[in-house]
Amino acid sequence: AAFIAFLLKGWCNGIALAAMRGGRDAYVMCRAYDKEMEDKSVYSLSADTRAYILSCEPWREDGFAQKLRRQFVRLPHQGVSSNGRA
Repeated sequence: AAFIAFLLKGWCNGIALAAMRGGRDAYVMCRAYDKEMEDKSVYSLSADTRAYILSCEPWREDGFAQKLRRQFVRLPHQGVSSNGRA
């Protein structure tokens, strides 16, 4: 589901190909991580770290519908590309 949202956001912002490449790269990285080692406890966040992240990013507790809506917000204008498109 997250990959589909990522693709849709890329499509809406005119960077669908980059979003597809990013999804492919993420898949490759996840497969490598899955096979890399048995003990993955080093990647677990502590309670303090989770609390810090939530204090900096309160939208993480938003509901599914709010998160989905946010995916369709256009990125800020970054200037005109070489082909004249914004």
